[in-house]
Amino acid sequence: MKKISFFALTLLLICFIWHNSLVDAPHSTAVSRQVLAFLNRALAMLTISQPLALTEHLVRKAAHFTEFYFLGSALFSTVYAFGKRRTAFFLTVIIGGFVAVIDEHLQLYSPGRSSQVSDVFLDSGAVLTAATALQLVVYWLRNKK
Repeated sequence: MKKISFFALTLLLICFIWHNSLVDAPHSTAVSRQVLAFLNRALAMLTISQPLALTEHLVRKAAHFTEFYFLGSALFSTVYAFGKRRTAFFLTVIIGGFVAVIDEHLQLYSPGRSSQVSDVFLDSGAVLTAATALQLVVYWLRNKK
């Protein structure tokens, strides 16, 4: 059951990521601006002195990283649950990188959107970060006494 759950979560995250890439530029920008406004209001309430302000660019990049960090976590868990413990890290990074390349390629078919090689690196870095964190947890759990 755990295998199926992790696999389903991984597929749902990939669908979510790719769906976001197929949204046209005006709608994508509108969503980013809504998130930006919400975060800036929250920061203004938390900041005592000079208010911090996020930019749309930063929010978009953080969204990329967050999506792919969750994907990396789900991918690692899926591969690990299917018994590929020795190769879980590498398979996660390879599959996650492949998903990132497809993600950017899909944006070429969305009106007003473009593909960025830097986003592939950012997305792959998020997968790598998640895989590294989980690999360290596995190592720690195996070696704690």
